[in-house]
Amino acid sequence: MSINQSLMVEVNGKPVELIVRGFLELSTIHGKQLESYLVMDIASVQWTFGLVGHVHEIHLVPNPGRSQDQLVQSILAIMPSSVSVRVASQRNGQVEGMLRAFQMNLTMLSGIGLMVGLFLVYNTMAFSVTQHRKEIGILRSVGLEQIAIIRLFLLEADC
Repeated sequence: MSINQSLMVEVNGKPVELIVRGFLELSTIHGKQLESYLVMDIASVQWTFGLVGHVHEIHLVPNPGRSQDQLVQSILAIMPSSVSVRVASQRNGQVEGMLRAFQMNLTMLSGIGLMVGLFLVYNTMAFSVTQHRKEIGILRSVGLEQIAIIRLFLLEADC
């Protein structure tokens, strides 16, 4: 990406061309990476996305030496009561909860996959025993022990 290069985005199903006008020199703010952020003027966002008169959300970072609580209180003092202010840690908690649920789902699915694999191996071995029933009877009648027959089947299965 370079300055004055166009960037095509889709807004409500329609292509919109945005022009890159500059880059932020900072790669992090308070230890958070900025590599996946697009920054636009509020008026431009409202016009482009059909939100004139509406603000969806604003991300603010307090100046060094100023606490997050002080920033929240100063915003609440000037905004109408219909505006909600959420601290990023609340959002992080929601994301962590979703991540834990996703990890649990993956664990459960891997367990189900393991059970299906065991079932397939069992069915394959049972089919092999059924196919070789006559040979097993002959081997048992000539005195071959059961453990030796099991070893033969494992050898056939390449275990």
